[in-house]
Amino acid sequence: MAEISGGELLLRALHAEGVRYVNAITDGTYMVFLEALERLGDEMGIRLIVPRHEAAAAHFADAYTRVTGEPAVVMACAGPGAANLLSGIICAQGEGSPVVAITTTRRSDIGDAYRHKGSTQSPDHLPLFRPAVKWNSKIEHWHRIPEMVRYAFHVATSGHPGPVHLLIPEDVLAARGEESQAPVWTNAVRRLTARPPADPELVRQAARMLVEAQLVNVHAGGGAQRAGAGDEVLALAEHLGSPITNTVSARGIVPEDHPLFFAPLCMASFMAHQQADVVLAIGTRIGELSMWGQPPLWGDPSRQKLIQIDSEPTNIGLNRPATIPLVGDAKVVLGQLLEEVRRLTPRREPHPALAQLRTVQEQWQAELDKQVADRERSPMLTGQILQVCN
Repeated sequence: MAEISGGELLLRALHAEGVRYVNAITDGTYMVFLEALERLGDEMGIRLIVPRHEAAAAHFADAYTRVTGEPAVVMACAGPGAANLLSGIICAQGEGSPVVAITTTRRSDIGDAYRHKGSTQSPDHLPLFRPAVKWNSKIEHWHRIPEMVRYAFHVATSGHPGPVHLLIPEDVLAARGEESQAPVWTNAVRRLTARPPADPELVRQAARMLVEAQLVNVHAGGGAQRAGAGDEVLALAEHLGSPITNTVSARGIVPEDHPLFFAPLCMASFMAHQQADVVLAIGTRIGELSMWGQPPLWGDPSRQKLIQIDSEPTNIGLNRPATIPLVGDAKVVLGQLLEEVRRLTPRREPHPALAQLRTVQEQWQAELDKQVADRERSPMLTGQILQVCN
């Protein structure tokens, strides 16, 4: 039976998870992996992307998951290289991005032993990453690489997604053994798990509440974006004639030139939050950039009703009491709601409140446009840079 290195085993395990890109600055501690990637990468369809800084690699991975909905991999070397990942990993944690961070250390026999002697590449990575990830572990034996990579991807993509961290010492990657001792297979559970619907009775109650409301605010978050629920968000809002708002992490979930859409952090979107007697929150914890869902930028919780959809039960009612909790996949649950709402009421005209909201947003946009139009000003505004890049 052919022997295989830990580095090639890691590559095969990543290939089994559908990884297409590895973001990493090359380093000697994972040279065995890089050699396997150079030899087999084209065949497996995996490319190495080399940034100028580890933080950029982590931010790239975070952005990749938001755009594609797929998990992403970032690697870094012992010590400072691993520490540099943290700014991007913390952002991935806040946005619920399934980033798999793999860091390496020097050989097991010198890593811990030389820390007190002033080594610059021997810090303990596990405490560094613990506050920023869903799961954090060290691979100490060559044959466990496939098993632990599989589990890392499973944790990263399950429930409320988020980053995970695997630590692999240099000697574990360099170790060799027979392929039969470390089988690699695709995690079919992660790939094939059905998208869960919500409780049908609660869906009927929620649909009735939406239909009977004076003004509904359809508010989409990153969970709706990850679920690919943009079409359902738009269809439901159009049927009810309701304003659509979203969190920053859900930008682009619906066309931003749509007449029902109001931009995040614009006063028009907060007015929608304030004035609605029912808010339908989809895939959002209603966190800091949504002002925790608290007055005066939202309605009084004792009078304003909240229907909250989330695949992770612990997110529901986290920052604001939920009148009707709908646990399930955002796309599926919105499909359930849309079917029931269409049964209860014909398509409605846009709500009269939209005219005032549109005026406020247009005034806000005009002021922003005025600020960025002055190309002679110093210092330059960030908005001017973004305008040029677009």
